[in-house]
Amino acid sequence: MEKVFGLKKRVKHNSKSGFTFLEVILSILIIAIVAMYLATSIPASLLIIQETENISKATDLAQKYFENVKYDLSDTGQYDDAEAGTDPPIDITNDITNNGYFNVTTNVSNLASESIGGNTVITLKQLDVTFSKTGYSSPLVKLSTEIARPRN
Repeated sequence: MEKVFGLKKRVKHNSKSGFTFLEVILSILIIAIVAMYLATSIPASLLIIQETENISKATDLAQKYFENVKYDLSDTGQYDDAEAGTDPPIDITNDITNNGYFNVTTNVSNLASESIGGNTVITLKQLDVTFSKTGYSSPLVKLSTEIARPRN
């Protein structure tokens, strides 16, 4: 009770001043729906992040492999040993496969040839490299590069 102008005034309690049971249940339901959405989206996001990291790592390793092959094939004899339909004569080492984490396949294709000194020689080759996770059949990365015959 409170006093107004020296008189006691009765204050009525408003029955609508709190939350009803229905409002509490609806709030809990909304929070549960949001929590379920977050619970399913976070693991999916983590899988996407892992896949992106694998693709990035495989791309970096493929670039490193290309540089090794280009360096080794800069010798004419090595270049001629890399025949179409075969693997290049460059070893795929553990640092390229990330210690066996990736399965690496390669292929050499002939793109151009010309006559040099009366002999037809291949002057341009294509090297294809495919990286996949070990134990999986679908490739993560497929890259190609062209390698010209070195001039002696």
